[in-house]
Parts: sequence; structure tokens; C-alpha cells
Amino acid sequence: MHSVTVAYATFVLSILILTLPTQPNAVRVRIWRALKALGCAALRDGAYLLPESQRALFEPLAAELREHGGTATVLRLAPHDDAQRDELLALFDRSEAYAAWRDSATALQAELTTLAEAEARRRHRAVAEALAALRRTDHYPGAAAEQALAAASTVISGVGVFFFDAANSGAAHSSDRERASENARRAGNRSMRISRFIVSRRT
Repeated sequence: MHSVTVAYATFVLSILILTLPTQPNAVRVRIWRALKALGCAALRDGAYLLPESQRALFEPLAAELREHGGTATVLRLAPHDDAQRDELLALFDRSEAYAAWRDSATALQAELTTLAEAEARRRHRAVAEALAALRRTDHYPGAAAEQALAAASTVISGVGVFFFDAANSGAAHSSDRERASENARRAGNRSMRISRFIVSRRT
């Protein structure tokens, strides 16, 4: 359930009402993928929503639809009361997507002891990038987004700490310990960079 609070008087959306061209099929697929990539909410078949601040993103799609024989109209949509606002806001809810992401993050944590360092770091980059992509399409982030960010910090730091501990326990000489310490420092720096990357990609 979405927990974002937005006053209905300031909650304004853009709505794209469209009919897809019968041909070519490539255009139909491209429009559908673009709507998904933008994080549009579906009011019904052929009616898609974005925040009013993102209205310009509909214009290239509308132009392409008209060019290939489809129709497209972009309008402004505002709720009449709190109940209607809540109904519209719920269409943007990404809780299920965040839950799926947390499952993948939890799986990575559980598998750390079985992964080589290179594979673990590749997986944790993929997890971070997946969260960044999800946040780009979450126009009204709520509690689920906050929980995912907290989980991301745990996963990112956990990979660095796990491999630092493994390296440090096997360091029999001072040079080995120095290398392990340097690896930990770099892991911490990478964790900070990836955390900033996740937050900054909410554009």
C-alpha cells in the first residue's frame, strides 16, 4: 500500500490517451516499451499517466503515434478530492517491484560465502543498478523505497566487509595485511559511490 502523502490540490497529472497504429508492429512494441520505461501508470487501456512535471516526455510518443496512423492526446488531470487523489496515486505504487528487488538483494547476501569475489562484486553492481533503475520510474516514492535504500546499504557494505575479512584472515605478513586494509578502504569508497549513484539516479 502506498504511503505517500500529497495534497490533492497540488496533485496534478498528465494523461496520454492513445490508440496504437495497426501497423507496423515495431512501433506498437516501441511505444509500449517506452511507456514502461517512463514509469507510466495505466488508468485503463490506452490511457497512461505521468506527473505533470514530466508532461514533455509524452510529446515524442504522441508525435510518433500520429506519424504512423495512431492517435494521441495529452491532457491535464487533477483529482476533485482526497479520495480520488488516493486512487490515482495508488496506480503509481511500486511496492511489488521493490519487494522483488529485495528478494534479489537478500539472495545475494545469502550466497556470499559461495561466490568468488569478482562474481560477488558483479552481482552487487547489478543489484545497485537495478535499484537505481527502479527509483527512476518511481515518481512518488514511499516507505518501500526507503526500505530498499536501507537494504542496498547493507548489501553494498556487506560485500566489501565479507571479502575484507576473508583477505585479512589469510594475511600472514604485514604486506598482506596492508593489502587487505587497502582493499577494505577501496570497498568502502565503492560502497559510498554506489550509494550516491542510487540516490542521484532519482531524476
